[in-house]
Amino acid sequence: LDSGLYISNVHYLNWSDPYTGRITGLNRHSCFLIDGGRHKACMPTMRFDDTLFSLFGDALEAISRDVAYFPNTSSYEKRALGGKQCPGILLSGFEITL
Repeated sequence: LDSGLYISNVHYLNWSDPYTGRITGLNRHSCFLIDGGRHKACMPTMRFDDTLFSLFGDALEAISRDVAYFPNTSSYEKRALGGKQCPGILLSGFEITL
């Protein structure tokens, strides 16, 4: 990433309009402003709202070969097993609402 936002943790995703494929989400930790390939500033919590058609269509620039494992850490009623394996994605842009 030469210049832009690096978001390493999306706290949650939710449908804002499922009929049009629109999702909303919030980053929680580890969001940085990158300039010239270098960390310039930590960014605050931001909400985004965009369509899956944009994120995996016109805005999608690349998908990483490496896959990160995110364990399920829920433990309200019992210890949860499982998790998700997700690659990184590089986007040309997405809509930040707050």
